[in-house]
Amino acid sequence: MIESIAKKNKLSLNSLLDVIDIVKTSFFSLKPNLQDIFLSTIANIISSKEYCTGKSEEEILKEICKLHVERKTKVYATIPTIEGESDNFSYRVAPFDAEYLLAAGVDAKNCFRISGKGEDFFRYCLTSNQAVIMYFTNKLTNRTYICPIIRSGNGIHCNGVDPKLEEDEKDDFFRAFTKAMDEIIRVSSKESIDDEKIEVATITNLHLEDYFQEKDYSKYQLETYIPIDYPCYTDYNKKDKENYIISKSDDYRENKYYVAKDRFYQARKEDYEFNIDKEYDKERLSLIVNSIAYSAIDYKNIPTSRKNKEKRNFKLIDVNTFKYIVGNKDWYVAIDDQYNILANLLPFDERAKKDYIKHLSQAPLLIENMEKEEEEEYGISREDLSKNK
Repeated sequence: MIESIAKKNKLSLNSLLDVIDIVKTSFFSLKPNLQDIFLSTIANIISSKEYCTGKSEEEILKEICKLHVERKTKVYATIPTIEGESDNFSYRVAPFDAEYLLAAGVDAKNCFRISGKGEDFFRYCLTSNQAVIMYFTNKLTNRTYICPIIRSGNGIHCNGVDPKLEEDEKDDFFRAFTKAMDEIIRVSSKESIDDEKIEVATITNLHLEDYFQEKDYSKYQLETYIPIDYPCYTDYNKKDKENYIISKSDDYRENKYYVAKDRFYQARKEDYEFNIDKEYDKERLSLIVNSIAYSAIDYKNIPTSRKNKEKRNFKLIDVNTFKYIVGNKDWYVAIDDQYNILANLLPFDERAKKDYIKHLSQAPLLIENMEKEEEEEYGISREDLSKNK
Protein backbone atom coordinates (compact mmCIF):
# COMPACT_ATOMS: atom_id res chain seq x y z
CA MET A 1 0.00 0.00 0.00
CA ILE A 2 2.83 2.38 0.87
CA GLU A 3 4.67 1.43 -2.30
CA SER A 4 1.62 2.26 -4.44
CA ILE A 5 1.33 5.71 -2.85
CA ALA A 6 5.02 6.35 -3.39
CA LYS A 7 4.79 5.39 -7.08
CA LYS A 8 1.68 7.43 -7.85
CA ASN A 9 2.67 10.59 -6.02
CA LYS A 10 5.60 12.85 -5.55
CA LEU A 11 5.83 12.42 -1.82
CA SER A 12 4.32 15.68 -0.64
CA LEU A 13 3.65 16.39 3.03
CA ASN A 14 0.08 15.13 2.62
CA SER A 15 1.33 11.98 0.90
CA LEU A 16 3.73 11.31 3.73
CA LEU A 17 0.92 11.78 6.24
CA ASP A 18 -1.13 9.25 4.26
CA VAL A 19 1.77 6.81 4.44
CA ILE A 20 2.06 7.30 8.19
CA ASP A 21 -1.70 6.78 8.65
CA ILE A 22 -1.57 3.56 6.62
CA VAL A 23 1.36 2.19 8.60
CA LYS A 24 -0.20 3.07 11.95
CA THR A 25 -3.68 1.75 11.21
CA SER A 26 -3.10 -1.11 8.74
CA PHE A 27 0.35 -2.40 9.66
CA PHE A 28 0.57 -1.77 13.41
CA SER A 29 -3.23 -1.63 14.02
CA LEU A 30 -2.93 1.39 16.29
CA LYS A 31 -6.28 2.57 17.66
CA PRO A 32 -7.23 6.29 17.76
CA ASN A 33 -5.89 6.68 21.31
CA LEU A 34 -2.50 5.27 20.22
CA GLN A 35 -1.94 7.43 17.16
CA ASP A 36 0.33 9.81 19.10
CA ILE A 37 3.05 7.13 19.29
CA PHE A 38 5.75 7.97 16.74
CA LEU A 39 6.65 5.31 14.17
CA SER A 40 10.31 5.99 14.96
CA THR A 41 9.63 5.09 18.61
CA ILE A 42 7.94 1.83 17.64
CA ALA A 43 10.81 0.95 15.32
CA ASN A 44 13.35 1.84 18.00
CA ILE A 45 11.66 -0.36 20.60
CA ILE A 46 10.95 -3.48 18.56
CA SER A 47 14.29 -3.46 16.73
CA SER A 48 16.34 -3.28 19.94
CA LYS A 49 16.69 -6.84 21.24
CA GLU A 50 19.48 -6.12 23.75
CA TYR A 51 18.48 -7.05 27.33
CA CYS A 52 15.20 -8.58 26.08
CA THR A 53 13.97 -11.86 27.52
CA GLY A 54 12.32 -13.46 24.49
CA LYS A 55 8.97 -11.79 23.79
CA SER A 56 8.01 -11.39 20.14
CA GLU A 57 7.82 -8.01 18.41
CA GLU A 58 4.03 -8.32 18.36
CA GLU A 59 3.90 -9.00 22.13
CA ILE A 60 6.23 -6.10 22.88
CA LEU A 61 4.21 -3.69 20.74
CA LYS A 62 0.92 -4.85 22.27
CA GLU A 63 2.20 -4.28 25.81
CA ILE A 64 3.76 -0.92 24.88
CA CYS A 65 0.39 0.23 23.54
CA LYS A 66 -1.40 -0.96 26.67
CA LEU A 67 1.13 0.81 28.89
CA HIS A 68 0.83 3.99 26.81
CA VAL A 69 -2.92 4.13 27.48
CA GLU A 70 -2.58 3.29 31.19
CA ARG A 71 0.02 5.96 31.96
CA LYS A 72 -2.13 8.76 30.46
CA THR A 73 -4.20 8.70 33.65
CA LYS A 74 -1.17 9.78 35.70
CA VAL A 75 -1.29 13.56 36.21
CA TYR A 76 0.63 14.01 39.47
CA ALA A 77 3.40 12.41 41.51
CA THR A 78 4.50 12.60 45.13
CA ILE A 79 7.85 13.91 43.84
CA PRO A 80 8.04 17.55 42.63
CA THR A 81 8.33 18.01 38.86
CA ILE A 82 11.38 20.24 38.49
CA GLU A 83 13.76 21.31 35.73
CA GLY A 84 16.94 23.38 35.59
CA GLU A 85 20.61 23.29 34.70
CA SER A 86 24.04 23.27 36.29
CA ASP A 87 27.40 23.69 34.56
CA ASN A 88 27.26 21.56 31.42
CA PHE A 89 24.09 19.62 32.28
CA SER A 90 20.40 20.41 32.02
CA TYR A 91 17.87 18.28 33.88
CA ARG A 92 14.13 17.72 34.06
CA VAL A 93 11.51 15.40 35.44
CA ALA A 94 10.01 13.98 32.24
CA PRO A 95 6.31 14.77 31.70
CA PHE A 96 4.35 11.70 32.72
CA ASP A 97 2.74 11.42 29.27
CA ALA A 98 5.92 12.14 27.28
CA GLU A 99 5.91 9.85 24.24
CA TYR A 100 9.68 9.32 24.43
CA LEU A 101 9.37 7.60 27.83
CA LEU A 102 8.14 4.48 26.03
CA ALA A 103 11.71 4.02 24.74
CA ALA A 104 13.47 5.00 27.98
CA GLY A 105 15.17 1.63 28.40
CA VAL A 106 16.27 1.54 24.77
CA ASP A 107 17.79 5.02 25.09
CA ALA A 108 19.38 4.10 28.43
CA LYS A 109 20.78 0.87 26.94
CA ASN A 110 19.53 -1.24 29.84
CA CYS A 111 16.75 -3.64 30.88
CA PHE A 112 14.32 -0.85 31.87
CA ARG A 113 11.84 -1.82 29.15
CA ILE A 114 9.06 -4.15 28.08
CA SER A 115 10.61 -7.63 27.71
CA GLY A 116 13.56 -6.60 29.86
CA LYS A 117 14.43 -7.81 33.34
CA GLY A 118 13.27 -4.45 34.68
CA GLU A 119 9.88 -4.61 32.92
CA ASP A 120 7.78 -4.36 36.11
CA PHE A 121 9.90 -1.48 37.37
CA PHE A 122 9.50 0.25 34.00
CA ARG A 123 5.72 -0.06 34.23
CA TYR A 124 5.79 1.11 37.82
CA CYS A 125 7.78 4.27 37.06
CA LEU A 126 5.46 5.21 34.18
CA THR A 127 2.16 4.60 36.01
CA SER A 128 2.74 5.01 39.76
CA ASN A 129 2.32 8.34 41.54
CA GLN A 130 5.28 7.30 43.73
CA ALA A 131 7.79 7.48 40.86
CA VAL A 132 9.21 9.79 38.20
CA ILE A 133 11.87 9.50 35.51
CA MET A 134 14.51 12.22 35.28
CA TYR A 135 16.54 13.09 32.18
CA PHE A 136 19.98 14.71 32.39
CA THR A 137 21.48 16.05 29.16
CA ASN A 138 25.10 17.09 28.60
CA LYS A 139 24.75 20.38 26.72
CA LEU A 140 28.21 20.00 25.13
CA THR A 141 27.85 16.46 23.79
CA ASN A 142 24.03 16.15 23.75
CA ARG A 143 24.37 12.81 25.54
CA THR A 144 21.32 12.04 27.66
CA TYR A 145 21.23 10.04 30.89
CA ILE A 146 18.11 8.50 32.40
CA CYS A 147 17.44 8.18 36.13
CA PRO A 148 14.33 6.38 37.47
CA ILE A 149 13.45 7.77 40.91
CA ILE A 150 10.96 6.40 43.43
CA ARG A 151 9.65 7.79 46.69
CA SER A 152 9.52 5.77 49.88
CA GLY A 153 8.34 7.80 52.84
CA ASN A 154 10.66 10.73 53.56
CA GLY A 155 13.23 9.57 50.98
CA ILE A 156 13.57 9.57 47.22
CA HIS A 157 15.87 7.01 45.68
CA CYS A 158 17.49 6.89 42.24
CA ASN A 159 17.97 3.39 40.85
CA GLY A 160 21.13 4.48 39.02
CA VAL A 161 22.37 6.36 35.95
CA ASP A 162 22.17 4.85 32.47
CA PRO A 163 23.85 4.66 30.05
CA LYS A 164 27.18 4.51 31.85
CA LEU A 165 28.67 7.96 32.47
CA GLU A 166 31.85 8.93 30.67
CA GLU A 167 34.73 9.44 33.11
CA ASP A 168 35.14 13.13 32.30
CA GLU A 169 31.40 13.77 32.79
CA LYS A 170 30.95 12.37 36.28
CA ASP A 171 31.79 15.47 38.32
CA ASP A 172 29.63 17.73 36.16
CA PHE A 173 26.79 15.21 36.28
CA PHE A 174 26.82 14.95 40.05
CA ARG A 175 26.88 18.71 40.47
CA ALA A 176 23.70 18.80 38.37
CA PHE A 177 22.22 15.76 40.14
CA THR A 178 22.90 17.27 43.56
CA LYS A 179 21.34 20.58 42.50
CA ALA A 180 18.25 18.73 41.24
CA MET A 181 17.89 16.74 44.48
CA ASP A 182 18.40 19.92 46.55
CA GLU A 183 15.62 21.57 44.55
CA ILE A 184 13.21 18.65 45.06
CA ILE A 185 13.83 18.71 48.82
CA ARG A 186 13.42 22.50 48.89
CA VAL A 187 10.09 22.40 47.03
CA SER A 188 8.87 19.58 49.25
CA SER A 189 9.80 21.52 52.41
CA LYS A 190 7.44 24.31 51.31
CA GLU A 191 4.64 22.46 49.53
CA SER A 192 4.39 18.92 50.94
CA ILE A 193 1.65 17.76 53.27
CA ASP A 194 2.54 18.28 56.92
CA ASP A 195 4.70 15.41 58.20
CA GLU A 196 5.26 14.20 54.62
CA LYS A 197 8.30 16.21 53.57
CA ILE A 198 11.06 14.69 51.46
CA GLU A 199 14.14 14.83 53.67
CA VAL A 200 16.77 12.72 51.92
CA ALA A 201 17.76 11.79 48.34
CA THR A 202 19.97 8.81 47.48
CA ILE A 203 21.41 7.01 44.48
CA THR A 204 22.88 3.53 44.00
CA ASN A 205 26.49 3.06 42.97
CA LEU A 206 25.46 1.22 39.78
CA HIS A 207 28.40 1.70 37.31
CA LEU A 208 29.86 4.11 39.89
CA GLU A 209 31.57 1.90 42.47
CA ASP A 210 35.01 3.48 42.00
CA TYR A 211 33.60 7.00 41.91
CA PHE A 212 31.87 6.71 45.28
CA GLN A 213 34.90 5.09 46.86
CA GLU A 214 36.91 8.17 45.93
CA LYS A 215 34.31 10.76 46.95
CA ASP A 216 33.09 11.86 50.37
CA TYR A 217 29.45 10.77 50.19
CA SER A 218 27.69 9.20 53.19
CA LYS A 219 26.09 5.79 52.83
CA TYR A 220 22.35 5.56 53.27
CA GLN A 221 21.94 3.18 56.18
CA LEU A 222 19.13 0.77 55.36
CA GLU A 223 17.01 -0.35 58.30
CA THR A 224 15.15 -2.67 55.93
CA TYR A 225 14.77 -3.09 52.19
CA ILE A 226 13.58 0.15 50.61
CA PRO A 227 9.86 -0.63 50.44
CA ILE A 228 7.67 0.50 47.58
CA ASP A 229 4.01 -0.28 47.04
CA TYR A 230 4.60 -2.81 44.24
CA PRO A 231 7.07 -5.71 43.94
CA CYS A 232 9.70 -4.84 41.31
CA TYR A 233 13.13 -5.97 40.22
CA THR A 234 15.37 -2.99 41.10
CA ASP A 235 18.95 -2.25 42.10
CA TYR A 236 18.15 -0.47 45.38
CA ASN A 237 18.16 -3.61 47.49
CA LYS A 238 20.81 -5.73 45.80
CA LYS A 239 23.49 -6.96 48.20
CA ASP A 240 26.28 -5.85 45.86
CA LYS A 241 24.92 -2.29 45.57
CA GLU A 242 25.32 0.56 48.02
CA ASN A 243 23.03 3.57 48.36
CA TYR A 244 24.65 6.98 48.90
CA ILE A 245 23.09 10.18 50.22
CA ILE A 246 23.28 12.96 47.64
CA SER A 247 21.21 15.56 49.44
CA LYS A 248 19.35 15.91 52.74
CA SER A 249 17.40 18.52 54.65
CA ASP A 250 18.62 20.06 57.89
CA ASP A 251 15.96 18.21 59.86
CA TYR A 252 16.64 14.75 58.40
CA ARG A 253 17.27 12.36 61.30
CA GLU A 254 15.96 8.94 60.33
CA ASN A 255 14.44 6.90 57.53
CA LYS A 256 10.66 6.82 57.44
CA TYR A 257 8.81 4.41 55.19
CA TYR A 258 5.21 5.08 54.16
CA VAL A 259 3.18 5.64 51.00
CA ALA A 260 3.13 9.40 50.52
CA LYS A 261 -0.07 11.30 49.68
CA ASP A 262 1.59 14.43 48.25
CA ARG A 263 0.33 15.71 44.90
CA PHE A 264 2.75 17.56 42.65
CA TYR A 265 0.95 18.04 39.33
CA GLN A 266 2.70 18.18 36.01
CA ALA A 267 2.13 21.48 34.24
CA ARG A 268 -0.73 21.54 31.77
CA LYS A 269 -0.11 22.67 28.21
CA GLU A 270 -1.96 25.69 26.88
CA ASP A 271 -5.43 25.04 25.45
CA TYR A 272 -5.60 24.88 21.67
CA GLU A 273 -8.18 26.97 19.82
CA PHE A 274 -9.18 26.37 16.22
CA ASN A 275 -11.26 28.54 13.95
CA ILE A 276 -12.17 27.58 10.38
CA ASP A 277 -11.06 31.02 9.19
CA LYS A 278 -7.63 30.55 10.77
CA GLU A 279 -6.89 26.99 9.81
CA TYR A 280 -3.78 25.32 11.21
CA ASP A 281 -2.52 21.87 12.12
CA LYS A 282 -5.66 19.86 11.34
CA GLU A 283 -3.72 16.59 11.57
CA ARG A 284 -2.82 17.27 15.19
CA LEU A 285 -6.36 18.35 16.05
CA SER A 286 -7.82 15.26 14.42
CA LEU A 287 -5.44 13.07 16.42
CA ILE A 288 -6.35 14.75 19.73
CA VAL A 289 -10.13 14.82 19.20
CA ASN A 290 -10.40 11.22 18.01
CA SER A 291 -8.11 9.99 20.77
CA ILE A 292 -10.33 11.64 23.40
CA ALA A 293 -13.58 10.41 21.83
CA TYR A 294 -12.26 6.85 21.55
CA SER A 295 -10.80 6.81 25.08
CA ALA A 296 -14.04 8.18 26.53
CA ILE A 297 -15.82 4.94 25.60
CA ASP A 298 -14.01 3.20 28.49
CA TYR A 299 -15.59 5.62 30.98
CA LYS A 300 -19.18 5.20 29.87
CA ASN A 301 -21.54 3.53 32.31
CA ILE A 302 -22.37 0.66 29.96
CA PRO A 303 -21.50 -3.08 29.89
CA THR A 304 -18.04 -4.10 28.66
CA SER A 305 -19.53 -5.91 25.67
CA ARG A 306 -21.17 -2.70 24.50
CA LYS A 307 -17.94 -0.74 25.02
CA ASN A 308 -16.08 -3.25 22.86
CA LYS A 309 -18.75 -2.97 20.18
CA GLU A 310 -18.53 0.84 20.19
CA LYS A 311 -14.75 0.62 19.81
CA ARG A 312 -15.04 -1.81 16.89
CA ASN A 313 -17.56 0.47 15.16
CA PHE A 314 -15.84 3.74 16.03
CA LYS A 315 -15.99 6.28 13.21
CA LEU A 316 -13.36 8.98 13.06
CA ILE A 317 -14.60 12.51 13.70
CA ASP A 318 -13.92 14.80 10.74
CA VAL A 319 -12.53 18.08 12.10
CA ASN A 320 -13.21 19.67 8.70
CA THR A 321 -16.87 19.89 9.76
CA PHE A 322 -15.98 22.09 12.74
CA LYS A 323 -16.51 25.83 12.68
CA TYR A 324 -14.79 26.18 16.05
CA ILE A 325 -13.02 24.00 18.60
CA VAL A 326 -11.23 24.62 21.89
CA GLY A 327 -9.68 22.00 24.12
CA ASN A 328 -6.64 20.23 25.50
CA LYS A 329 -5.23 16.71 25.54
CA ASP A 330 -8.12 15.42 27.71
CA TRP A 331 -11.16 17.51 26.68
CA TYR A 332 -12.66 19.46 23.82
CA VAL A 333 -15.72 21.58 23.05
CA ALA A 334 -16.53 21.93 19.34
CA ILE A 335 -19.17 23.59 17.18
CA ASP A 336 -19.83 21.99 13.80
CA ASP A 337 -21.09 23.57 10.57
CA GLN A 338 -24.70 22.91 11.64
CA TYR A 339 -24.13 24.69 14.96
CA ASN A 340 -24.26 21.47 16.98
CA ILE A 341 -22.11 21.29 20.10
CA LEU A 342 -19.78 18.28 20.32
CA ALA A 343 -17.97 17.86 23.64
CA ASN A 344 -16.01 15.26 25.56
CA LEU A 345 -14.01 15.03 28.77
CA LEU A 346 -11.67 12.37 30.15
CA PRO A 347 -11.83 12.07 33.96
CA PHE A 348 -8.08 12.02 34.73
CA ASP A 349 -7.44 15.56 35.91
CA GLU A 350 -9.74 17.77 37.99
CA ARG A 351 -8.10 20.84 36.43
CA ALA A 352 -9.39 19.72 33.02
CA LYS A 353 -12.94 19.45 34.34
CA LYS A 354 -12.96 23.13 35.36
CA ASP A 355 -11.77 24.29 31.93
CA TYR A 356 -14.20 21.97 30.17
CA ILE A 357 -17.24 23.21 32.11
CA LYS A 358 -16.25 26.84 31.57
CA HIS A 359 -15.95 26.49 27.79
CA LEU A 360 -19.03 24.27 27.50
CA SER A 361 -21.13 26.92 29.26
CA GLN A 362 -19.81 29.58 26.85
CA ALA A 363 -20.63 27.56 23.71
CA PRO A 364 -24.33 28.62 23.33
CA LEU A 365 -23.40 32.32 23.42
CA LEU A 366 -20.61 31.67 20.93
CA ILE A 367 -23.08 29.96 18.59
CA GLU A 368 -25.44 32.90 18.91
CA ASN A 369 -22.68 35.34 17.94
CA MET A 370 -21.53 33.12 15.06
CA GLU A 371 -25.08 32.92 13.72
CA LYS A 372 -25.48 36.68 13.86
CA GLU A 373 -22.20 37.23 12.06
CA GLU A 374 -23.08 34.72 9.37
CA GLU A 375 -26.58 36.11 8.87
CA GLU A 376 -25.22 39.65 8.60
CA GLU A 377 -22.55 38.60 6.10
CA TYR A 378 -24.45 36.09 3.97
CA GLY A 379 -28.09 36.45 4.95
CA ILE A 380 -28.11 32.79 6.02
CA SER A 381 -30.06 31.75 9.13
CA ARG A 382 -30.18 28.52 11.15
CA GLU A 383 -33.53 27.69 9.49
CA ASP A 384 -31.90 27.96 6.05
CA LEU A 385 -29.12 25.61 7.14
CA SER A 386 -31.64 23.08 8.43
CA LYS A 387 -33.52 23.10 5.13
CA ASN A 388 -30.34 22.54 3.17
CA LYS A 389 -29.03 19.78 5.41
